[in-house]
Amino acid sequence: VGAARQELDQFFWHSFCDDYLEIAKDRLYNPDVRGQRLRQSAQQALYHVFLELLQLYGIFVPHITEEIYQAFFRQRENCLSLHQMVLDPAEERDELLLQFGQALSDIVSQVRKYKSQRKLSLKEPLDSLAIRAPADVLQLLQAAEGDLLACTKAKRMQWTEGEGLQVEIHP
Repeated sequence: VGAARQELDQFFWHSFCDDYLEIAKDRLYNPDVRGQRLRQSAQQALYHVFLELLQLYGIFVPHITEEIYQAFFRQRENCLSLHQMVLDPAEERDELLLQFGQALSDIVSQVRKYKSQRKLSLKEPLDSLAIRAPADVLQLLQAAEGDLLACTKAKRMQWTEGEGLQVEIHP
């Protein structure tokens, strides 16, 4: 149980909080710029991830997760209690989407590390990011360009097809 909790905490703090929320933030707070459709898309994605996180944390902290469920999810869900919900079985994994998600996370992490090492604010603008990735992942990254520009504070992106993910940061 300890290892499972550690993995869950790692995902929550480092993937969900550091990456998911950071990437979605601009869509959520700037619907006038990004559009209502993108805002709703981010809201829906975060809703489902947070509900699944509650289900997973329910094993470890049942009372607080039930309180959160009742306050924020119960009215939209068909279950009286978080602890009566059935976790959806793992769907077939889409390897391309997993590679895209990992690439997105890696780009944000590399920019965060770059700024941190140079004692720059995370809000410090960058001139550009040069991204090199395999064609299928590159296509998905290009579709997420607005999110990348917003969370890295880069002014523009340069795209190149190639093997593996490479990120060049141009201040």
